[in-house]
Formats: sequence, structure tokens, C-alpha cells
Amino acid sequence: MGWHYAMHVSREARGYQATVLGHPGVRGTAPTREAAVRQAEAALAEALASGEIVAGTIQVPERNPWVEDAGIWRDVPDEEWEAYQKAIADYRRELAGDESVV
Repeated sequence: MGWHYAMHVSREARGYQATVLGHPGVRGTAPTREAAVRQAEAALAEALASGEIVAGTIQVPERNPWVEDAGIWRDVPDEEWEAYQKAIADYRRELAGDESVV
């Protein structure tokens, strides 16, 4: 089974350096580009042979931005709430008739 990988090869003062992307510690350095790539491939093969790739998932607690506003209207009397909702509806109707509002 083949394993696909990508390398970054750069010219250095004394030759070339090839680094396997995603594995910064897996690299090869040599006077020629080809030799640096071969060294990096050998280092990758060794790394894969001496260990295993394990996939994992962690749960990251997400802060819900709405929580701090939850319940802010609970103590407002029903008449006030209904008046507030009516004012919003009236304003939306007003805006709907205004062609300058997109």
C-alpha cells in the first residue's frame, strides 16, 4: 500500500533540505535535491515503521454567545412585551415601504 505525502524542498547554503509537510521533524539534508528527498523519504519510512498514526477527536467546550442574554425578558409584563413586539412589526412595515432601505 502506498502512502501519499508532500515535501517542501529548499535550497540551503550547503545544499538542499527536504521536509515532509505535516511532519516537521522528518527531513533530509544533502548536497543535491535528489539526495535530500531520498533522505527525507527514508526518515519518513523509519518514522512510520517505528510507530503508528492515530486519529483522535477532542471535545472543545464552546461558549454559547446567547447564554448571557437568555432570560432577559422573563420579568417584563406581557403588555410591555406585546407593545415591544408591535413596535418592531410597525417599524418593519415602515421599512418595507421605504425604497431607500435595501
